[in-house]
Amino acid sequence: MVTRTDPEKHRAQVRAANRARYKAVQLLISAHQGEFDTLYSQQASLEGVEPKPRGRVDADYLQAQIADMQARLAAMQSSTSA
Repeated sequence: MVTRTDPEKHRAQVRAANRARYKAVQLLISAHQGEFDTLYSQQASLEGVEPKPRGRVDADYLQAQIADMQARLAAMQSSTSA
């Protein structure tokens, strides 16, 4: 049996390795997003469940929301300054 001289250091190294592995997987998914979405949808169908989005942001929707809020802010500012 192996005795660890510094179990805390070992745990920290294991956690760091796990973080690195997780980050690498996230980068791979991002780099191959279309392929990932296709494979994920296929696998979800095989499992009989509805695929859930990965939390991606809809840029067009956000830009429309920002424009709407800016217009509302401008209208409020013009009504208070008049």
